[in-house]
Amino acid sequence: MTVTLRPVTADNWKQCVGLSVEPEQKLFVAPNAYSLAEAAYEDGCVPLAIYHDETMVGFAMYWLR
Repeated sequence: MTVTLRPVTADNWKQCVGLSVEPEQKLFVAPNAYSLAEAAYEDGCVPLAIYHDETMVGFAMYWLR
């Protein structure tokens, strides 16, 4: 099992937007589409796709300040 962080690109952004969290978690995180839009227009945002082997399983974003 290999877990990797990879850039969100033109090739995988739709898959990233299609990921979802459990209903009880929705109050704690923004939708991935919102985060990707924020990253496109805010300096320092770094969106990453989380992969288990070759399957995207999650999304993370951090902010360089």
